[in-house]
Amino acid sequence: RLSLTESPPPAAWRRLARWLVPAVAAGLTALVLFAPRGPSPQPLTDGSAERPPDGPVTTRALTPLHDGTQAADAVPLGTSYAVLFATTRYDDPRWPPLVTPAPDADEIAADLRNLYGFSVERVSNPSVSELRAKIRSLAERRYADGDQLLLLFSGHGDKDDVLRKGWVIARDSRTDERQTAYPYSELREDIDSIPCRHILLILDVCFGGLFDPSIREAQVRGAAYQEASVKEFIGRKLRYRSRLYVSSVDQRTEAPEGRGHSPFAWRLLEALRSGGGSDGVLTWNELVSHLERLNPEPRGGVFPRAMNSDPGGDFLFVSVAWMRAALTHGAAQRSQKPTWTPARA
Repeated sequence: RLSLTESPPPAAWRRLARWLVPAVAAGLTALVLFAPRGPSPQPLTDGSAERPPDGPVTTRALTPLHDGTQAADAVPLGTSYAVLFATTRYDDPRWPPLVTPAPDADEIAADLRNLYGFSVERVSNPSVSELRAKIRSLAERRYADGDQLLLLFSGHGDKDDVLRKGWVIARDSRTDERQTAYPYSELREDIDSIPCRHILLILDVCFGGLFDPSIREAQVRGAAYQEASVKEFIGRKLRYRSRLYVSSVDQRTEAPEGRGHSPFAWRLLEALRSGGGSDGVLTWNELVSHLERLNPEPRGGVFPRAMNSDPGGDFLFVSVAWMRAALTHGAAQRSQKPTWTPARA
């Protein structure tokens, strides 16, 4: 028997070691075999974001529009509507007939529908009462948070230099009766009252700059989310309400007709046919950048005195090609069996 106060002899140490070493090895083996395991590594796909040690990195790669992972305050893209008003003939002979509004509206409607999936309505040669009735009907509709509304007016415009006012000229507007036209100031207030969160107004009419008495220059609405996925980019942009406009000319200039298309409509079609570039999304800023080299230079910005516009609001043209690719990508992800893929270096 060993005493606690005495040093054990070498033979005792040897017997203790022969018993202790196997016992410790068996305990470690059991700990490894039966310890609870963490979650299995998730598969990495082309649209996934990796997390290196120094922080998150995301890309504007294709991701499904609705995969349940977007931030709670992001807004998914809804339905994009467009109403195009084109006037080529006028009851008052003092308003000369126009050639380009009809083909301009036809081709813009086709591009909006085929390239960006817009639901398009074309209104030809409306009277002033028909203009007001259509704007009112748009204000009576219900819209989802991600819905967008584009309004385009193509035709004659008029101005009063003394009162610094302007009007959209309808088919039945008379040159000697201003009340038969649609004042820009009233049009601005009526459109601002439409309960759609995202509205873009395009004016290809004479003296369209009077829509905004301050003649605001086209403004940058904030930097693009270059490191966000396309879906996140769309969701963040649609979070804020917008009331944006672009006019073909300023307060003093008449809109030129051109051949086949007006110069403004020609550039507008070029912008739409860009398809939104590599990411498939054409923003309001990018649209304006296609138009700003025209002479006379178009004007644009936020509706003056708008009650329903937020800082950072935008209007997006999301290409049908991108939406199809995103939906196909999302379906492939849902049908893929989970497999483990080593993290990329």
